Amino acid sequence: MLDQFPDDINLIIWNSLTQTDRLNLLLIKKSYNKIFTKHLYKNLFLNDQRVLTLHQKDYLYDGKFSEYSYLKFDKQGERFKKTYTSMRILINTLKNKPECLLFIENVKNSWHLNIDLKLEFLNLLIHGVSKNDLLYKGFNLKSFENNLNIQIFNKLVKSDCDNIVSSNFKALDIPFLTRLPISEKLENSFDFNGYFGNISNTFNKILNPFSNIMSLTIHFNPLIMNFCKKKKLKLKYLCLNIREKEFDDSMKYLNSNGELNCWDDILDISHLKTLELVSWLPNPQAAFLKDFELEKLLRLAKNIEVLKTFSFPYFSKLMSVILNECSLLKDLRLDFFDLTQAFTRLFIEKHSAIEKYSSLCNLEKLHIEMVTVSYKDPDFLIYLLRDHPQFDKIRSTLPCTCDECIFTVTEILSEKIFFKPPFIEFDPVQKSLKSYVALYLLFKEMMYVMPHKSSFDNLFVQYGILNFEQLKNHLNSLYSSDLTVFDLKKIYDFMLHFYKRGFSFMFNNFPKLKYLNLNDLPVTKKGQTKEFKQCFEFEDLV
Repeated sequence: MLDQFPDDINLIIWNSLTQTDRLNLLLIKKSYNKIFTKHLYKNLFLNDQRVLTLHQKDYLYDGKFSEYSYLKFDKQGERFKKTYTSMRILINTLKNKPECLLFIENVKNSWHLNIDLKLEFLNLLIHGVSKNDLLYKGFNLKSFENNLNIQIFNKLVKSDCDNIVSSNFKALDIPFLTRLPISEKLENSFDFNGYFGNISNTFNKILNPFSNIMSLTIHFNPLIMNFCKKKKLKLKYLCLNIREKEFDDSMKYLNSNGELNCWDDILDISHLKTLELVSWLPNPQAAFLKDFELEKLLRLAKNIEVLKTFSFPYFSKLMSVILNECSLLKDLRLDFFDLTQAFTRLFIEKHSAIEKYSSLCNLEKLHIEMVTVSYKDPDFLIYLLRDHPQFDKIRSTLPCTCDECIFTVTEILSEKIFFKPPFIEFDPVQKSLKSYVALYLLFKEMMYVMPHKSSFDNLFVQYGILNFEQLKNHLNSLYSSDLTVFDLKKIYDFMLHFYKRGFSFMFNNFPKLKYLNLNDLPVTKKGQTKEFKQCFEFEDLV
């Protein structure tokens, strides 16, 4: 019957099945195998650990509701051996049935996979396999994740790969010389001039094959480097990785006239939908951002819908543009490495909701990372009262003083976790804590068990989630305690109540908000109300 359906209907059916059911479907009859094999290989997620999706109830990923096929491996045995065996089976399958190489379009790679296995897999796509006097290659390849590995990038863009990396290619990551920030001791061991010069020459030489890319990740400043001048790339996704300013000197020689390019020289900005800003700066300062002209970029990007920052220097002018001018934003992540009181005031100071948030009225997802080394108040709204004469007293009061929260503090936290230094010193009369530092550290331990810390619908965001039995053992060992599952549930609920004011504030001020993540604690909206709930109930995580 399925062989009578149009392909778009079959794809819907395919995506609604678990991967086990998908594989069983291929075995029912030859016509089904012929129809659905292309869907099996079209999008590959080469992952060696379990992952999660929003729709799951058991939190053991089975591939349902995903367009990607994941790497299957034996649950028993040593980890590297399991991964190696699984990848070897996949590679051998493609060698024996090379026509499947034609079906592969997008490849996501786990960071944990062995680089030699990734390169061997990529070699099959690039050089192909002969069968019956025909050569099969990955002619339809659109993207191949390199995990910031320069070897994979170089292999992918070599001139003899032009027939593979064709106009079909849609996503390109240009990695840095190393995955990690470079210390002063290591700075002289890298050939920056050679790196930037090679990228410029290589990319300009093979630009035509990449002229249709829609996704680009780079680790240099394209305004300083002579990069895609007047090319008007029609990117939908751009990820800028901000590196040390000293490295800019290695790029300036590539710009013949010594002047900065303009963003609208490089991009057809009307197409840009997603912008990600990642800082690798060891001492983040807004001054590093000047040459990137990010304010101009955001003002030009009128159609941007997704904006995310990661460990980014706080820049008040940029923040002001985000809050007041990015009117089509649906997904916003704010992660500032050097978070200050200035950010809190700018974002939540007492203006009317209509005046303050009208430009973000379309926001559906909001993720804010606020707890850093210099910021110890998880309940960020308390900073609204910074100038109050009794601020210290107000701050010390528990954000939620319901009976359940008081019970958790007195009977569980005080008696079972903080029964020795550092004490939390709870005042039952004032319902206040002398310090939140110990509690903050406990919350960070609790959050390790939270699925989807960054996104509730991203297949690739989370690895190796703990269950509560593991968390219980971990906390018992860490605090020399004897916690039960009941205790953990109380702490779990207490943590949600602790953030309640912040959650309520956000849902009240952003009418279309469906998903909110504050300091790695995710909640979703209850239907059409302004109330919220945990993304995952405690019982589902036990």
